[in-house]
Amino acid sequence: MMEEFPNVYFQALSDGTGFIAIDKVINEIKELNLIKQNPRFISVKPDGCAPMAHAWEKAVKNNFPEGWTTDYPIYENPQTIVPTLATGNQGNYRIISELTRKTDGDILIAKESKLVDIARLIAYETTVRVGPASALTIGGFFEALKKGLLHNGDNIMINIGEGVRRAPDFMEDMIYTTEIVKSIDECKRVNRADLKDMLWSKI
Repeated sequence: MMEEFPNVYFQALSDGTGFIAIDKVINEIKELNLIKQNPRFISVKPDGCAPMAHAWEKAVKNNFPEGWTTDYPIYENPQTIVPTLATGNQGNYRIISELTRKTDGDILIAKESKLVDIARLIAYETTVRVGPASALTIGGFFEALKKGLLHNGDNIMINIGEGVRRAPDFMEDMIYTTEIVKSIDECKRVNRADLKDMLWSKI
């Protein structure tokens, strides 16, 4: 149970139904005085399929001109290693963009090339194995840190609901090359501190 409701919420973004559902629930229970307002919605798209993020960046750059919520690109057959986020025609952009602006949030892009290393890092630090969409959300968290979007005192929730079993190919990529040895004398000791430094350096 959470002691305090989060004021920042991260989630990988397909077409945004998760954010819409959270906004709906919060609006319905505000009368109970348990929650004062929505957290800042920070959604994350993979760089192989990021039409909402590109539309959001354009709107921010142009100071949200008239019609900005319906001005978004459509990508045919987007190439991404995150199949659950391969939505090239994102009709919910009008709703998600308004929610993002209303909550003072952001729509970020994370690099797919970093996802395997991020998943390895999570496994090292927590023993939890995550799928590519969850790794992408963590990548978005790192991007938010780099951009100064997070502040001391923020209570952050990061949605990593996708397990690795949904993406067996991704799990295979996470596994380091196996070496076959003929005897125990051929085994090599691994320094976990060096492994940790290597993983963090790649992020």
